[in-house]
Amino acid sequence: MDEIAELESKLHTAATIGNCLLEENSSLKDEREKLIKEHSKNAEEWEQEKYSLVLKVESKVDTEKWYKGEIAQMKRDMTRLNEDMETKMEIEKSKMQQQVRLVSKIQSELDQSRSVESQLRDQISQLEELMERKMNQTADITSRSFDSEEMADLQIQIVNLLEENKNLEKKCIDICTEVQQYKSEQELLTQGLARKDEEIEEIQCQTSSYALSLERARTEIVELRLEMDVMRDSDASHGVKGNSLFSEVEDRRVDAEKKLISLKHKCEAQELISKKQTGENRNLRNQMMILLHSSRGEADGDRIKQLESQLSQARSKITQLNEEKYTLEKKMKSQTENFSERFAAMEPNEQCDKAGDKAFTNYLITMVKTKDQENENLQSELRDAELQLLDTKNEKSKLERKLHNAESEREKIHNKCLRMQLKYDELQQKYDPESVKNKGVSKKKYITEKLQVDVVPEQTINVSRTEAPPRPVSVQSINTSRSENPLRPVMEGNKLPTKDSKSNMTVLDAIPKKGVSSKVRSVSIADSVMLVDSDGEKRTGKLSSNCDRENKEKLMKESAPLKPKGQRMTKVIKPCEETDNTEACKTQ
Repeated sequence: MDEIAELESKLHTAATIGNCLLEENSSLKDEREKLIKEHSKNAEEWEQEKYSLVLKVESKVDTEKWYKGEIAQMKRDMTRLNEDMETKMEIEKSKMQQQVRLVSKIQSELDQSRSVESQLRDQISQLEELMERKMNQTADITSRSFDSEEMADLQIQIVNLLEENKNLEKKCIDICTEVQQYKSEQELLTQGLARKDEEIEEIQCQTSSYALSLERARTEIVELRLEMDVMRDSDASHGVKGNSLFSEVEDRRVDAEKKLISLKHKCEAQELISKKQTGENRNLRNQMMILLHSSRGEADGDRIKQLESQLSQARSKITQLNEEKYTLEKKMKSQTENFSERFAAMEPNEQCDKAGDKAFTNYLITMVKTKDQENENLQSELRDAELQLLDTKNEKSKLERKLHNAESEREKIHNKCLRMQLKYDELQQKYDPESVKNKGVSKKKYITEKLQVDVVPEQTINVSRTEAPPRPVSVQSINTSRSENPLRPVMEGNKLPTKDSKSNMTVLDAIPKKGVSSKVRSVSIADSVMLVDSDGEKRTGKLSSNCDRENKEKLMKESAPLKPKGQRMTKVIKPCEETDNTEACKTQ
């Protein structure tokens, strides 16, 4: 009887320990569900961030395609404009050659007219001499003889010669005016050529700047593609992982935030560059359209002058801004150099006169040294903390191994106790049935039907109380298996077992130090049983073979139906009733 009492006390202690373990398992499962929810939330946030990044990358790719299309259109327009300008230049060159030929012809005609004029002037001088001679002769003749006929002839000749002289002078004046007109036209054409050359140079400068901007955009596109590849590689590579899910999520979140910030800065810079490029492209288009209209003769001179003045003002502003930028950079460099020189001069030297400067420099040096020492101390503390973390991880793994071994030993002992109790009941029913009958009226025996732990949030212990029949009840087997509930709570990799629950530690003094339980236990009663020896070998067997199927069916009908997994089981208490069937068995 003492042994029976000891066995009962052991059974009660084992039951209390099992209850405590199940409570701990339920609390741990609640914590695990909370952690899973938090992790799912973090994962959803990360996926949302990733999706937003993918959308941004796609938008950037679309903008890149759009820029490429615009660049191709601009290239085509530039080629067309270059071809038009070349054709126009060829036409203007042909016109200039024709005008040069005309000028050369006019110059040759001028030379001829000048030669003719000189000849005519010689003739006029000769005729004047002849006139003087004739006048002298006429005077002599008049003095000698008054012949009217000869005098009339001479006067007629003089009048004719004067008219010819006037006509020649008019022709000379006309030729001089034509020469002056041709010279003015030549000057205008040379000025137009100079303007066209300047416009061509400006267009070439603009095309070169546009090509440079294109190259910059291409380099930026290549950099963005490289960053996209790096992002994809980082998303695809799962080799670098932390010690826990939270550390992985935090690291990835930090990396994603950093990449987001860098991408935002780059996007803003690229937007500014694109705005500048669009403005420059619009200006180029306007200038090219104006040039086309001016070449066709459709644009006004005032509009061209206004645009040229605007261009000159914009260029002057750009030059001023560049000069201000260079001056500011020079000032910054000079200030930094002056500061470095002053700081170097402020160092303690024997030639320094002021003691305050020395004290200030010494104070700064000591502050720098103290900051360096603090940094070194912090680094050493970090190293110590990392070593302590490694030690705690090793200790945790050792404790987990010990806990696993202790739990396996406890399960073996529990199985042995249950087998001994069942054997004792069978022997008592066989050899002393009267004592069982006398005890059956007042005594109520507790049989553990099933202890099942499931993942449902409301987890309770599935225990039912049934009566102990007065006749020998052959309870067949108790099978402890872990395979009935494959879902096991997962422990965190970086957290040690908590020490908040003092009540659990007081109840489980008989068990070694227990952290977070990570096993699921279930007990079921069946005919076939998995027997485990002391060596650890498993074999199937039956505890009793005198069970009638009819009695089993009757007892199954009388017994209350069990509820499924994950629901609360009520305790059913039945009063003891005496029956004649001594070999009835209770199966669940």
